[in-house]
Amino acid sequence: MKGRNLNIKICMSVLALIFIVSCVEELDLDLLSPSDFNGPLVIEAILTDEVKRQEIYLSRADTRIDLIEDSVYIRYLQINRGSRDSVIDETNADIKLIASTGREFAFSEIEPGKYLSEEEFGLELGTEYSLQVVTSDSKAYISSALEIESAASLDMVEPQRFIED
Repeated sequence: MKGRNLNIKICMSVLALIFIVSCVEELDLDLLSPSDFNGPLVIEAILTDEVKRQEIYLSRADTRIDLIEDSVYIRYLQINRGSRDSVIDETNADIKLIASTGREFAFSEIEPGKYLSEEEFGLELGTEYSLQVVTSDSKAYISSALEIESAASLDMVEPQRFIED
């Protein structure tokens, strides 16, 4: 009797495994249109206290990933300057940087995914800033307010000479 119960358990386990494996269907990512996959919004920005037109880049992850190209981290590469094969530029977005003083800085798209401030400005110490992005599909993203607390300063620069053997 114990042998029969063991055989039934083995048969049921095998059948369950076959059932689970047979339900997997391969998805051909190359056949998907961009509307089928809307990856996470990526906002790249380095806003400074330098008075200039500030830059913001918007993109989304693509369905295709090049494991050789996209998994290599290059430390000295500026933002949005690398290979663009794994991202989709986010176009027609409305971007504003809002200061706690009530001042708003609007950004305009100058090329797909690249936005420049409409006026030159620099971030000011003691002021909180919040970034607001509304995408072309009317989804709104608002950052938490961040305060610029202090500027980095150098007390002394001293040259040193190194001789390597």
